[in-house]
Amino acid sequence: MKRADLAHPDGRVSVLAAGPEVGPAVLALPGITCPAAAWAPMAARLAAEGLRVIVVDQRGRGRTTVGRGGYGVSRMAGDTAWVMRTLGLGYRTVVLGHSLGALVAARCAEARRTVLVDPPLCPDGRPYPAAADDYVRMVGAPPTAAEARRIHPDWAPGFAAAWAEALPSVRADAVREAHRDFHDGEFLRAWPALAGARTTLLYGAASDVVGEADAAALRAANPAASVVRVPGAGHMVPFQQPDAVVRAVGAAVEAAADDTIGSRTPWTEGIEAAR
Repeated sequence: MKRADLAHPDGRVSVLAAGPEVGPAVLALPGITCPAAAWAPMAARLAAEGLRVIVVDQRGRGRTTVGRGGYGVSRMAGDTAWVMRTLGLGYRTVVLGHSLGALVAARCAEARRTVLVDPPLCPDGRPYPAAADDYVRMVGAPPTAAEARRIHPDWAPGFAAAWAEALPSVRADAVREAHRDFHDGEFLRAWPALAGARTTLLYGAASDVVGEADAAALRAANPAASVVRVPGAGHMVPFQQPDAVVRAVGAAVEAAADDTIGSRTPWTEGIEAAR
C-alpha cells in the first residue's frame, strides 16, 4: 500500500493507493470520521481482486491540507473531480462512497459509475441519527484500537484498529460542516439524475440512516438503479460486510470494462436484492 501526496493549488490532497498501477480503477471516498487509512482493510480486499484502488483523504482528514472555502460537500466534490483529472481516471472509473463519501460521489459530475453505500438522506427535515456533537467528542477523545474492537465487535477483522488509529487526524470543524450538509437534501435531489443502472446503492438491513421506506422511495425515484439490502449490517456496511461491497464494486468494474449498463455477474448471490 502506497501513500501519494498530490500538489493542489490550495495545498495537498493525499491518497492511499493499493493494487496494480494500471488496470481497472476504483476511487474510494470514506465517511465523515474516516481518513483514507481507516479504509486500508477495504483497499486491501479490493486490491486482492486485481483492482487499482485509490482512497482519498477528504479535506479536513488525514494528510490532506486543502481547506480554503471550507469543508462542505460541494468543496469535496470539487476535490474529487480534481483528483480524477490529476490521476487520469476516466469515465470507466468506479467511484465508491460510503455515507459522507456517497453524498460527495453523488455531487461529483465526473463520477459516471458509482457504488453508493448507506448515504445520508434526511428526507423532509428528518435529523441524521448521529449528532455532530457526538462525532466531535469522538474525534476529540478517540478510542484505542482495543476499545474500538470492544465497541464494534461486529466489524470485520482489522477495521476497528485501522479506524481508531486514523481518527485523531479528523478535524472537528470539518466534521461539523459536513454534518450540516447531510441535512440539505442534496442527495435526494441528485439521485434521480444519476446514471441509471450505472449506479448501485447498498444499504444495511439494520441501518438507522437508510430504512426500508427510504429504499422504496429511492427505487421509485430511479428505477434503473440497483438498490440492494445487505443483511448483517447497519450503517457501517463496508466495515461490517466488506465482501458485499467488494462484490458490488467488482460488478461495476466488469460493467465498465464492457462499456455496458449492468453486469453479467450475479453478484447479489448471497445477499438480498431489494425488489
